[in-house]
Amino acid sequence: AWFIMDGSRRVAQARRMDGQPWPEIGDKKAWTLRGSQAVWPAGVEESAPFATVAVCEGSPDLLAAHHFIWTENRAHDCAAVAIFGGANIHEEALRFFADKRVRIFRHLDAAGDAAMNRWAKQIADAGAVVDAFNFGGLRQADGTPVEDLNDCARIHADDFLTHRCLWNLLP
Repeated sequence: AWFIMDGSRRVAQARRMDGQPWPEIGDKKAWTLRGSQAVWPAGVEESAPFATVAVCEGSPDLLAAHHFIWTENRAHDCAAVAIFGGANIHEEALRFFADKRVRIFRHLDAAGDAAMNRWAKQIADAGAVVDAFNFGGLRQADGTPVEDLNDCARIHADDFLTHRCLWNLLP
């Protein structure tokens, strides 16, 4: 298994290396460990010194966000934050978004739309400038649609070249 836990130690989540669900918890892919606050955004405290924040849903997208931050040479001004399971953002965490530029990388489905709308309102009300990235129309190398930031790391070469302007993914 692999785990995500930030410096706050308020949230920790495990996933199986083979991508399969955990039968011990009702066949869910992500196991939020006992004692975790699933509504606490992983990495939000670490984002404090950064002017820009990439917000995504789930641990695979968090890893992809770090990948894009690194490949776009944005480690000096951009942090990655993940919210697990589309939950509302913990009230105490919202202060970390104040006066920042935030881009939400939502999942391309109805649940992702709903989560993005809730997060955008919460984050904007906390004093940030917020927008969202839309993966609509992009394909992975195998031809399947890009539905989240993790899928985007496997973008089809033709889509990468055609949509070259998108590769400033980060705000």
